[in-house]
Formats: sequence, C-alpha cells, structure tokens
Amino acid sequence: MQWFKTGRKAVQVKDSKEITEKGNALDARQANKNLEGTLAHGIYKEIAEVKKSAADGKTSVASATSAMGQATAADAAYSTMAENIRKISSDASAGAGHILAGKTAYAGGKKVTGTMADTMAQCLITCLPMEFI
Repeated sequence: MQWFKTGRKAVQVKDSKEITEKGNALDARQANKNLEGTLAHGIYKEIAEVKKSAADGKTSVASATSAMGQATAADAAYSTMAENIRKISSDASAGAGHILAGKTAYAGGKKVTGTMADTMAQCLITCLPMEFI
C-alpha cells in the first residue's frame, strides 16, 4: 500500500481504482474529468462556465469603458479596468456654474449638479428682434 499527503491528511491508496480516506471510497472513474456524468466532469464543466462568465463580463466592461474614452483591453487585469473606470470624465473642466440648475453631469471624475440659471426664456423676449416674436 502506498501513502501520500494531500496537504491536510495522509491518504491511503489501495489500488489504481480506489482511494480511501477514513473509509470513504472514491471510484477512480468519478475523478475522470473527461468522462461525461462523473463528479469531476461536472465540477470542470461548472468551472468552465464560471470562467466564461467572468471573461464575458470583462469584455463587456472593457467595451463600455473604451466607449467612454478610456481604452481598455478585454483581458486587462481587474485593477486596470477599475483604474480606467475612475479616469472617465476626470479630464472634464465644466463646473456647476456651467451646467443648468437642477441638471447633473460628471466632471473631474465626480457628479456635479448645475447652478447656472436658465436664461433662454428671458433671452427669447429680450434678445430677438421684434419681428421674430
């Protein structure tokens, strides 16, 4: 009989088809990731789905970030993606006084609520020649 350590406990190998640990046997076929219907195949399949979901999510985030002016590769590290997201609108120069009161925008990397008065209605009366009114 051979013994080997798994990192936590010693595991006894009885033969090539059976591994025992405290009397619980695992048929070697269940550890075959390539055999449909086995425990290992199911686990590997779930892991592959999680990896695909994460990759698809990174692609979506990279695409959206790039569309906002911060070029980001789909395979970029999460920390790079987060840094690029924080850069969106960080170079904007508009302030609250440049944005109509009650309206919001992002400038300098922060959400800004405008304070500028809407003078369009007043200008229509005073700025246009009388023949247009």
